Amino acid sequence: MRACLLWLDSMLASPCGLASAAAMLALLYAALRWRLRRHAARLEARQAARERIARELHDNLLQGTQAVILHFHNASMALPAEEPARAAMLRALDAADRMLAEGRDQAQALHAATLDAEPACDTCWRWRWMPWRRRTQARSGIEDAAP
Repeated sequence: MRACLLWLDSMLASPCGLASAAAMLALLYAALRWRLRRHAARLEARQAARERIARELHDNLLQGTQAVILHFHNASMALPAEEPARAAMLRALDAADRMLAEGRDQAQALHAATLDAEPACDTCWRWRWMPWRRRTQARSGIEDAAP
């Protein structure tokens, strides 16, 4: 460790070493920005997929199930009240309504998960621009209330 620090100290003492250290820092910063962009792109793709799935669940499956329940309800109302099949159909309709409510809850939970994914991307963006904000605040004397 000590030898590494001595080597680094001697390297930074020369102008060429200072330039190479600056170039290395620039490369590290570029690599970090590239990784942040890749991470943000993955988060955006994941969020888009979740939104698509939630939309398809709501539009196709849940609305289609609701239509079937309504048709089934109309068919059960056509039966006489004392018919045992009508009571069985109404129990099946109650079970279908519970299943539909559960499906809606799951679609909403999936949508809520996409909203939870946004702050991570926002954090990456804020972190990337933090040095710029500090320099701007130092020049203008304005303090930022946001974390």
